[in-house]
Amino acid sequence: MGKPVVIMVPGVSKLKAWREAQRPPMSQATAADRIGATQAAWWAWERGLRRPELEFVLELVRLTDGEVALKDWVLSPADQEARAARRSGPRDESGPLPESADDEITRSA
Repeated sequence: MGKPVVIMVPGVSKLKAWREAQRPPMSQATAADRIGATQAAWWAWERGLRRPELEFVLELVRLTDGEVALKDWVLSPADQEARAARRSGPRDESGPLPESADDEITRSA
């Protein structure tokens, strides 16, 4: 199997920075619990392995008082083009790239 695709959007670095800036620093489990998510999901968001679903993005905006915003989870046009180019490029034995971030996490497990 190939390596999981890392999603590089501003929300990835902002989310971890916000959590660690809390005094005392907030654990992933505590932060996730506050928005009704799992610690495993939060962990994957911070590493760019998955993007949160819209309902969780809205909860993140609320939890962080807007420090992590909706726009922080959207791929830029340049990122979208790069992702499309990777999908149409040569394939290795691991097969085609997954259609969604959820598929990426499943394939890498």
